[in-house]
Amino acid sequence: MKEKWLYKFVANKTETKTEVKKVKDSDGKEVTETSSETIKKPVTIAIAKPRRRLYEDSELFHGVRLSEGIKAGLLTRHLIAKRYDNDGGLFSESERDEYASLIILKNKKIKDYQMSAATDPDKEKAEENKAKLLDELIVIEEQIQNFESERSSLFEKTADVRAENQLIMWWTFMLSYYSDKQDPKDEDFIPVFGEGDFDKRLESYDEFYDEEDDFWLPISKKLAFLTSFWHNGNIKSQEGFSEAEGLFDKNFDKDLEESSETAAEENPEQEDAPKEEEAPEEEKITKEEEAAEEEEAAEEEEIAKEEASEKEE
Repeated sequence: MKEKWLYKFVANKTETKTEVKKVKDSDGKEVTETSSETIKKPVTIAIAKPRRRLYEDSELFHGVRLSEGIKAGLLTRHLIAKRYDNDGGLFSESERDEYASLIILKNKKIKDYQMSAATDPDKEKAEENKAKLLDELIVIEEQIQNFESERSSLFEKTADVRAENQLIMWWTFMLSYYSDKQDPKDEDFIPVFGEGDFDKRLESYDEFYDEEDDFWLPISKKLAFLTSFWHNGNIKSQEGFSEAEGLFDKNFDKDLEESSETAAEENPEQEDAPKEEEAPEEEKITKEEEAAEEEEAAEEEEIAKEEASEKEE
């Protein structure tokens, strides 16, 4: 039988298990005792292998969403590129020359890097030269990336990009299943986002976000991440899915760590800072009286000095 799933992974869902039982107290009377404990329940998440009919439905969905974007006033990638071509291209002549020079320089540095070990018999010197070339390559690559990201940003708000992003979510909604049973069979899996069309399943997705669900929100993000890689042709096997999942987990843990550090910086020692104890009411009154007396004595001293000064005159 043909495999039904593209990929499966297991996630632990934290649940509170409550147990109610009847016991006898010290007087021999029967009472109800409630106890609760936090447990981790394994949940199997699966991405289904799409059938031919789903591919046809996906093409129709993409076409409809693309038309909606155009009717709403969004330009297509083709029209934007054509407009810029009519105006002389995306970059000025000097920018085009600079970009071309960077590409040529990058290829030259790559060739030098590859030939370094073969041309230099001194291994230590060759390694130093390779390290230097690698640093130069990183700088050149960053400059090229700046050009390309500037070019890509011009097409981010097109009808094509909107339709493509929604298509990825459509695939995510249609292919995502889960089961909380142990060693689940194919028939034990149910859709993560429920049944129905795209908009109906989108409501479930939005609920995870609005409620900030500790379990389903990260799972939804992971499913969208994996589905995006698959849809773009970057995953061809189980190993590919596994590597993509590892990449997601690594970045997700890093984001959590950075969020925690940011929160700590915004509220330094908020919980550990000792609170100043309020003085008793009687002590407050006594201090206020002492202050008033000191102020009155100071005024009397000032008056006495003025009188003495007048007498001397």
